[in-house]
Amino acid sequence: MSDEPAPGLAPRDHEAEGRARARRRRRNVAIGAVAALAVGLGVAELTTGLVSRAVDATGLTCGGGWSRIDADELDGMRVVRWGTPEAREQDLDPVDLTDLPPGLAEPSLTTAAFPDDGAYDPLLYPLGGDVVLQGAGYTEQTWVAADARTGEPLWGVATDGAVSGVQGVIGLLAVSGDRTDLTTLDARTGDELSCVGLDGAVLDVAPVGDRDLVVATDVGDAHEEDGSAYRLTRVDPVDGEVRWSTPVTAFPGGLHVAGGTIVVSSRSAGAITTGWQEDTGGDRDLVIGVDAETGRETWAHRDPAQSAVLDAVALPDGGTGALLLEVPDRQAWDEAQGEYVLLDDTGEQVWRTPATYRRDDVAAWHADGVGVVLEDLHPVGLDLGTGERLWRAEGAGLEGDVGLLTGGDGAVVVLANQRVEDDDGGRFVTHVLDIRTGALTVHEAPLRSFRVTDTYVISSTGATQLVIPRLER
Repeated sequence: MSDEPAPGLAPRDHEAEGRARARRRRRNVAIGAVAALAVGLGVAELTTGLVSRAVDATGLTCGGGWSRIDADELDGMRVVRWGTPEAREQDLDPVDLTDLPPGLAEPSLTTAAFPDDGAYDPLLYPLGGDVVLQGAGYTEQTWVAADARTGEPLWGVATDGAVSGVQGVIGLLAVSGDRTDLTTLDARTGDELSCVGLDGAVLDVAPVGDRDLVVATDVGDAHEEDGSAYRLTRVDPVDGEVRWSTPVTAFPGGLHVAGGTIVVSSRSAGAITTGWQEDTGGDRDLVIGVDAETGRETWAHRDPAQSAVLDAVALPDGGTGALLLEVPDRQAWDEAQGEYVLLDDTGEQVWRTPATYRRDDVAAWHADGVGVVLEDLHPVGLDLGTGERLWRAEGAGLEGDVGLLTGGDGAVVVLANQRVEDDDGGRFVTHVLDIRTGALTVHEAPLRSFRVTDTYVISSTGATQLVIPRLER
């Protein structure tokens, strides 16, 4: 490992590198894209790494619309174990992956770099809890849960829909008429746990509490008497108990959870950075806070500027807050300039500071009192107490290149897919930054993406995906 900073991307390299990264990322989410056409959600993970979600609009009913994959077929759906002769045929030198970011063990699994025609060639999605999810197919999909250390297939289903999962539980979401049926399965065994009918079509899903889900649905005119077409429901996916279900005044374009607060954002940050609307009107710039225990709306923040929540964050004083990106006017949008605004747990502004964004990717993470945002593709550290800029990374990347690793010495920001020039024409390395200071170390592992769960990381080296276990903390 070298402590010398590696040169970052020159400005002229941003466009080409950004397009290349976008192509790789589009491949990684190709499976979820079909389901995304129905309701605007693809397969993605939260920053905790515990959730990947997609929504199905096939008209299936609870307990139906999917079938088990039998044991004989499952046997051919294992993920290749690292270190085996089969893995060594993947055009990947194990020596290249000895200098990994701190807190990571030797890889456990790898997908085929050059699969034979017609061979089972799944994409891997993070689930956590030592279970990794494999997805293959488009309209008719195969989903297989496998042991993240051995690659052994545990169980699988075939469905023409898509899959939603929270750590320990996998759900099949299906729209039927004016309701959505949520069937949940144990992620380790595939045993069916419960089935819940939810009003309306699902717009977003987020984990809340130790194991629950909060689900936002569009109920149309089903609740016209209370003046809202949208509803939040907190459900225990294991036993199917609905903790509460309540109408919300804001269109739930995004759900963000921190501590005991669910922050509902009418719009996503991507929506305000990629398009400008002269007359915002309605509730498109409304942000509300909802008590996670009761479902009661506790505060509302309406901004005359176009704004959206980037993340719900834990504040240094022990409270919770919401980090927003605000774009004040058309000129600011043209120049990709805005402001970060932090709201406390009452919806009051704590601070605001200038923001420079890029329309390719807008994202945020947080740990140890620091918010990490992407500015012109460069990770930037913001003190969540004051809004002060703490550091700006020299390297650049898209959201899929960035992740946080937490451990005994505090959190670090991992920035994969960094190219440096050398005598052989160039190589890829991985940057690791101290979240408080931005101090950089360079690791020789040529990781090209970085998605974190509680027990492992999913990364890639070109066409090969890897599962890399996290060390015991």
